[in-house]
Amino acid sequence: MRLVVATVLAGILAVSHAYEGDIVAFREIVLPQSQSGRALNVPIWYPAEFGGSAKTIGENAVFFGVPGSENAAPKPGRHPLVIVSHGWPGNWSNQDWLAEALVEQGYIVAAPNHPDTTTGDVRPISPDNALWERPRDLSHIIDALTVYPSWSSLIAPERIAAVGHSMGRWTIMELAGARFDSARFESDCKKHPTSLRARSCEVSVLTLRRIKKQISVSEKA
Repeated sequence: MRLVVATVLAGILAVSHAYEGDIVAFREIVLPQSQSGRALNVPIWYPAEFGGSAKTIGENAVFFGVPGSENAAPKPGRHPLVIVSHGWPGNWSNQDWLAEALVEQGYIVAAPNHPDTTTGDVRPISPDNALWERPRDLSHIIDALTVYPSWSSLIAPERIAAVGHSMGRWTIMELAGARFDSARFESDCKKHPTSLRARSCEVSVLTLRRIKKQISVSEKA
């Protein structure tokens, strides 16, 4: 499915409107493995009118949770969909405050845990743990939710957007067509060799060279 992904949150909020009387509902689903073999845990926030079990969603030692109703019946009608991509090594609950604000404006929000780059599930870069799989995770979610009968009737397919934090922002840019130029990054590091930046660049350049080599091997396989 070919979709235009907007990444400017201000633009999203500017065209939204309040849904007074709705409650913030929440449920978790697991999407089966995609073509790249990644199963995804996907919490979904959505507008509801009644039902469900009241609970605090996403609270942990670092972040406050948000009040919501678990597994409430979704509000009928079609709603815009926003996909939220967390940073490294964060998780879906890091942006639950954003999800709550969007749902209060009538949006459905899906926020996956990206395998191998999420809290409690972080591994070194390898052919089986590739950062370039993160944008594919989002495409998998969009494709699934716009096809699954329980969700497709609730989503406005012409109003789908994505936002991200830190590595999540990179993920959204890649999804929208941006490409990272490792040669330019390495050149910039050489032009600005400050002590702190030099160490950061050294680690980053070595990592990028490793990634490029793995991509080349993967494409030849």
